[in-house]
Amino acid sequence: MISNAEVSQSIGGELSVKAYLSKQIAGHIHYGYTNASFIKYNANNINYSNKSIPFAPKNTLSLGIETKVPITEEWLDEIVLSAHYTGIGPLYWNAQNTLSQEYYGIANGDITFSKNNTHLKFWVKNALNQSYNVFYFLRMLYRHLQYQSIIGKHIAKGLLKISKDGGEIDAITASTISSRAFLEAVNEAYSVLSQYDTSTGATPVTDTDTAATPWVENK
Repeated sequence: MISNAEVSQSIGGELSVKAYLSKQIAGHIHYGYTNASFIKYNANNINYSNKSIPFAPKNTLSLGIETKVPITEEWLDEIVLSAHYTGIGPLYWNAQNTLSQEYYGIANGDITFSKNNTHLKFWVKNALNQSYNVFYFLRMLYRHLQYQSIIGKHIAKGLLKISKDGGEIDAITASTISSRAFLEAVNEAYSVLSQYDTSTGATPVTDTDTAATPWVENK
């Protein structure tokens, strides 16, 4: 559900510095601070005033350094080495401010070999293997759906159907269409697999004259 806050406020600033330490070495620092909050916001009889606005990180930080190494080889002009650090957080995922991501930082690096307009780059992302959450969402009906499963259902006793189609499954996801498509795929898979002898992989062929069902090995 999407709703609009009556009054909100966002205060912050940014600082950016780039410096050349030599002809071959350059560095930069970018920092941003944001204090975004609800001034007046009431929804579903809950007062969110003075709560932080979701998805708005308080701090963003970027540090980087790059050095160029000239090469006097016929096949190579220069080598460029770069190291970067990006930090973000903390931030909240919901208006209640009960779910959050603490500040985290990611270290990246790369090395580039250049000759005229041809470049060969090798890079590494998240070199320190930092764990973090990039997004949070609340699925409608989740508390109901998390307990519903098709495990243990016997398709041989009847095809799986959603309740709107006369079945006993309310939903698999929040979307009725995808729930129906999922169950149809399960039913189709059962239909195909039921034609095989799971112990030998043989395919049954029905003898219409005798009503016998011999198994024919797949070659």
